[in-house]
Amino acid sequence: RHTTAFKAYKKHIDAKALVHGSCAQGFADEASDLDVLSRQRLEKVLFKINTKNNTGFTLVAYILAAKVPHVIVRHTATNVTVDVVEGRLDPFAPAKIALVRTWLQGSPLNMPFAQLMRGWLRTNRGELPLQEGYPNSFVGVLSGMWFERYRAGAILLDHLAAHAGGDSNASNAAGGEALFKGWLKFVEEAGREPLIMDLRSIGGLRPPQRLGSGLSGAVDSTLRTWSIIDPTSGNSACSLRAEQAARLAGLARASLERV
Repeated sequence: RHTTAFKAYKKHIDAKALVHGSCAQGFADEASDLDVLSRQRLEKVLFKINTKNNTGFTLVAYILAAKVPHVIVRHTATNVTVDVVEGRLDPFAPAKIALVRTWLQGSPLNMPFAQLMRGWLRTNRGELPLQEGYPNSFVGVLSGMWFERYRAGAILLDHLAAHAGGDSNASNAAGGEALFKGWLKFVEEAGREPLIMDLRSIGGLRPPQRLGSGLSGAVDSTLRTWSIIDPTSGNSACSLRAEQAARLAGLARASLERV
């Protein structure tokens, strides 16, 4: 369905468009949206959909109040939702795709681990709204990459000992689940420690940063306790205040209690 929708989009809307997001990274399933990087301005995309006959697409939403504005359309024949952003507004998108794909190929445990993280973020999206700065799927995967590299040594060693010589789907799924549980524990604990995760830095850490000075004896809401640097751009991909990190930690704690 996604391939059919993308071919139609290129034929009728933008011949130079590129796929990105979950479809490009390898996470997509039947329920996934199709994320598209447009070589055209969004205004031109809207004009074609609203005025051109028989494009096969209908407008769902035009979202300006976002970090990266986007247009959401639906391909009528396949019922695939297409989320369109301007490529010029996200110049690091190809590098992000390459980063995630390289990581997924690095271990057979990484795909089941990533799918569990992404699923957990989707399930809790109502409590972790993107518009308030909570991590999206890409940021969630970045945190998992950081956790696996710097905090998951014991989990990986235990998995190797339990599944020596095995590379079956079952053992890979078990390893991914073990990493996911470890990541939930890490998220639950990270809400209590100032942390800036930077995959480019030696040791993966940078000193915690404050946006201002807090009052003595009070919770310092300016302290960034759960921050992630996007290694493709060097920019902050997510930076949570103390109370936001506490909400994230609480959800992770509740999930751990259920497993």
